[in-house]
Amino acid sequence: MPLYPVRSIGSTTSEFRARLREVANELTVDPTDLAAIISFESGFNPRARNPTSNATGLIQWIPPTAAALYRLTVDQIASMSAVEQLNLVQRYFAGVKGRGFDLHQLYMLVWNGSPAAPEKVLGVADAPGHPGAVYRQNAALDLNKDGRITAAEASYIVRSIAAAARKLPPLEDDDPKAPASTAASSPSGPPLSSEPSRSYRVRAGDTAWILAGRLAGKNGRWKELYQCNPRSKIDKLQTGTTIELPESWRSG
Repeated sequence: MPLYPVRSIGSTTSEFRARLREVANELTVDPTDLAAIISFESGFNPRARNPTSNATGLIQWIPPTAAALYRLTVDQIASMSAVEQLNLVQRYFAGVKGRGFDLHQLYMLVWNGSPAAPEKVLGVADAPGHPGAVYRQNAALDLNKDGRITAAEASYIVRSIAAAARKLPPLEDDDPKAPASTAASSPSGPPLSSEPSRSYRVRAGDTAWILAGRLAGKNGRWKELYQCNPRSKIDKLQTGTTIELPESWRSG
């Protein structure tokens, strides 16, 4: 299956992209689906870390998962290269081989730890226990602001990333021995970013909702920030960090 240019994949090496194709082939999943998950979760940064949950790496492994599946700490995972972490990705998704999982189903394994029908409610505002905690940590994914997060809402952004990439020409097969810049920046190749963007330094008090109102003219456009940035950055904006703004937004 072809690999389409999901956002930020241009920052990866040809070795990484070749290994990504191999992993997807072994798992019998679409490589673009796998790439979209990594793009959304970490922006292909193997050292990406969520400051709230301490989730780390390409698909944001949380400490208990890292310990249970691999007998590793998240610090050990962060010390691995992106290519090395793809081996962990393959082990994480080992159970999907031959099962025909689509992107929603794959992403639910990352987000929820198990498959979930699109209509399943995963988080509820002000609910006690786990549903309330899930909602508080992921309130930005309540797309229709009804106080609930469904599985379809949780997978919406990652599905949008894949859909945007598939509107572009697929990437050519990569030569693992080629220099990293050859496949990523060849002027004759397809574009490697599906979302034009500009940089912005986060200020104290910024939230996705506030930024959308100030820079896009409508608070409801906050979810566009997820189209340009890893989830780990937007879930909890950190003062002084740099994020990407959609091209259509005003500069800060």
